[in-house]
Amino acid sequence: MQVEQQENEQIQPAPQPMAAQPPVEGAEAQPGGQGAGSATGPSPQQQLEKLKKDQQDADARAKRDNDESQALKADITALERTLQDVETTATAYGKARPSLQQQRDDVATAITPARRENIERAVGDKKDDVEKAVAKVQDDINKLTGTRDKRWGELLRLGQERLAAERNLTRAQDRFNDEKARQTTISSQLAALKGLQQDLDSAEDAGKKTRMYAILKEYDRQLTQLADNAELESVDAYRKKLVQVWNEVSDAQTALRTKIQQESDKQRDLQTTKDEIARLESMRVDEAVARVENAGSGAAAPTG
Repeated sequence: MQVEQQENEQIQPAPQPMAAQPPVEGAEAQPGGQGAGSATGPSPQQQLEKLKKDQQDADARAKRDNDESQALKADITALERTLQDVETTATAYGKARPSLQQQRDDVATAITPARRENIERAVGDKKDDVEKAVAKVQDDINKLTGTRDKRWGELLRLGQERLAAERNLTRAQDRFNDEKARQTTISSQLAALKGLQQDLDSAEDAGKKTRMYAILKEYDRQLTQLADNAELESVDAYRKKLVQVWNEVSDAQTALRTKIQQESDKQRDLQTTKDEIARLESMRVDEAVARVENAGSGAAAPTG
């Protein structure tokens, strides 16, 4: 029975080796027959590049966080100082307030009605002249205040125009520097394209199809950039262009100097007006008396 059973058993075929799979389109051959990475994850080189990028991002975040922290510390310190100043000032005012209140009440009643009448009788027929002079001093102060505000506005406008002139000069200088560096720029672009040609040859030799196409796209991009920026005109034409761009720089410099001078002049005019206002404010009595006494001399009052 045992022999008969063995004869009836079917012979199982031996395992056959798996047929070689065709290469996947886009896979790049690596030394030793290894691909750029497994089907389930990046290669060690790709992991290294990612870690370097992550580190750069982390360093940038750390710098931003540190800058923000330093700014917050400065804001906190400034606010603490302000709060301390407010408390110190309010406390000092609270201590001085009773005395200030008493002094204010005293000066309100210091000149009695009888004394006022005596003074008015003493000034006699000069009373109207004094009142007119006092009113004229106030009118001059009001006009000077209007002039001050107008000149302040003009100064602000000139400041903005000066900033615009500075930006124009910077742009003109940048254009001139770009033109001067044309040879260096074109040489660098050509060197970069030659480097890409070598990279493309290496990728093609290694059968790296994906890399080949990526290099080709970058080559086309840089080639377009070179065509846009690498106009090789004659030496005479290039010399004329340099002179033309430098003239733009010179014009921008002149415009900036003009704005600086205008701003300086307006600042001086503004300061003169402010000084005259301060003088009249501090010498109202002397100014009014002088105008009454010199009324017949024809002297004009300052106008700022």
